[in-house]
Amino acid sequence: MYVPAPFAEHDPARLTQFVSEHNFGLLVTGSPGETQASHMPFLLQADERGPQRLIGHLAAANPQCAHLDGQPAL
Repeated sequence: MYVPAPFAEHDPARLTQFVSEHNFGLLVTGSPGETQASHMPFLLQADERGPQRLIGHLAAANPQCAHLDGQPAL
């Protein structure tokens, strides 16, 4: 995703605070001829061994799950 330099945030503490306060997001996936999006909650998973990751849950019955197996998502 393109983020212009004046709007980029690189401070980990500010990013962590933002995700904690605004943890409802949109998962977007695509395949040829089809784009799907689902609103879902996200949590920031901290790991001392590496970078933090966003984690979330999508119901197995959601048709978007078929788009997730090894495919990029936004």
